[in-house]
Amino acid sequence: MELSIIIVNYYTENELFRCISSISQSRINADYEIIVVNNASKGKRFNEMKDRFNIRTIQNIKNVGFARAVNQGICRSKGKYILLLNPDTMVEQNTIQTLLDHIKEKNDAGCVAPAITYPNGKLQPSVRSFPSFIRVFFGRQSLLTRLFPNNPITRSYLLPETNCTKIQEVDWVTGACLMTRKDILDEVGLLDERFFLFVEDADFCYRLKEHGYKVYYIPNVRTIHTFGAATDKFWQRSLLSHNFGMFMFFEKHYNPNVVLKSLLFFGLALRVSYIFTFHIVMDQFKALGFSHTAH
Repeated sequence: MELSIIIVNYYTENELFRCISSISQSRINADYEIIVVNNASKGKRFNEMKDRFNIRTIQNIKNVGFARAVNQGICRSKGKYILLLNPDTMVEQNTIQTLLDHIKEKNDAGCVAPAITYPNGKLQPSVRSFPSFIRVFFGRQSLLTRLFPNNPITRSYLLPETNCTKIQEVDWVTGACLMTRKDILDEVGLLDERFFLFVEDADFCYRLKEHGYKVYYIPNVRTIHTFGAATDKFWQRSLLSHNFGMFMFFEKHYNPNVVLKSLLFFGLALRVSYIFTFHIVMDQFKALGFSHTAH
């Protein structure tokens, strides 16, 4: 078996169906398997998919988190290459084969990833610099980024000017669509299961770099990502998980002193409070028939 495609499902049956359909329509010149780890998600359509697409499944009786579920899939996989794919994605016909070709060609590649777009075709920020104690407060949903979207710190973190035609080395890529090799996972280690959801991709790419591997962005192929198909349903939990993951990333890799750790914790707590309030206000507007996109 050359390729194992691992997808974690958590209440995304409709999106998962479209994702697997896009894989089945892809041009893949390799033997591959699809492993779906079902994280305590219930749905009648899941059984239909098992029969129709001949997928392998792992059933968890509770939500064990994204990283742990991915690791379960990796441990059961038979492929030399591993593709991590979110259930709310759809791959273009040549995406998987192109990623496979590039990771075979580049011996120094720890992982490769395509460009990610929204369903409307707009490029999604999927390539970033590693977070720093300043950049961490200039994320996509931060107040500072919303108020000053073109500020230099946000641009240096989210990298909106990343060349969309040139294959290039980057710090880290989102795990929505990420291909690596199983022997590299044996060397570097699986995903860190302490990251329940979010930031495990940044941590993995950081560890790849520590072991001398490179992270390549392949922008000439794309994957459509319906961002938040699952996380938006449980946004409070996702918000806390993301910020806890970011705190743990700093603690794990940067070993901050007590002062920096306290400032980071305080800053992330403020960010959680802001985003939580923003969501509550937007929900109230929607309940009244308004939208935050309206003028």
